[in-house]
Amino acid sequence: MTRNELNAKLRYYFPGYVVDKGLSSRQDIKRVPKFVSEHMLTRISEESDSKAFNEKLMKVIEYVNTLYPEPKDKDLILDKIFRKMKCKIIDEIKVEIDEKYGIRKATIPSLNLRNAMIKDSVVDANNEQLLSTGVLGLVSLKYSLLLIDEKERDLTLPVMLDDFKPFHVSNIDLKDFIKKKQHFSLDEWIDS
Repeated sequence: MTRNELNAKLRYYFPGYVVDKGLSSRQDIKRVPKFVSEHMLTRISEESDSKAFNEKLMKVIEYVNTLYPEPKDKDLILDKIFRKMKCKIIDEIKVEIDEKYGIRKATIPSLNLRNAMIKDSVVDANNEQLLSTGVLGLVSLKYSLLLIDEKERDLTLPVMLDDFKPFHVSNIDLKDFIKKKQHFSLDEWIDS
């Protein structure tokens, strides 16, 4: 079996999971963690037309360079938010509970923020991991009135995390993987 035939077979049995590992080592997308670049590259790995593939690859590179902030970009991003413009970034989000007031607060490391507001629906719908280890993903941020306590002290910052799309696969069906693996010889599986 040729390499192209094996790749086609892999894409057939494991759509959405096959990625060219060599592409994730490209210098222009190397700044993000490897699993993030691989996650984004799986979206284009099904493309068989080389021109369309290269166009999509350029979009992935642009996406990374636009949305993965460098430390020098912090104030530019915060300025957009405070001017009431929505902003998207790639970052690792962790959610903490303020036990005294019963509210959730997000930590956004690239912006050096610890007390950003986060919609309950984001945590509830997306990921309980946000409450334990933190998760890398695409973050949507916007301006929001801050929360204050009864003595008018700030409880949160005027930044709201209103959407989050994680960069990991959380619902792998291992039984399905094992079943599909039976379609491959040992040599094919090792070479893949």
